[in-house]
Amino acid sequence: MGLKIQAYCNDPKREFQDKADILSLLQNNANIDYNRIKKWADMFNQWSAIEEIKSKL
Repeated sequence: MGLKIQAYCNDPKREFQDKADILSLLQNNANIDYNRIKKWADMFNQWSAIEEIKSKL
């Protein structure tokens, strides 16, 4: 998931697909380590985006 965040931050054309992939990962994995995801998202100032995606669950 961290690589998805990095990918769309580095190439905005990827954002829609990568965020859809993140949503799919969240939906299909019950044991997500949100602390680890937050650390990665914070490196790219994207935690609010991840929280928005989480709200769609």
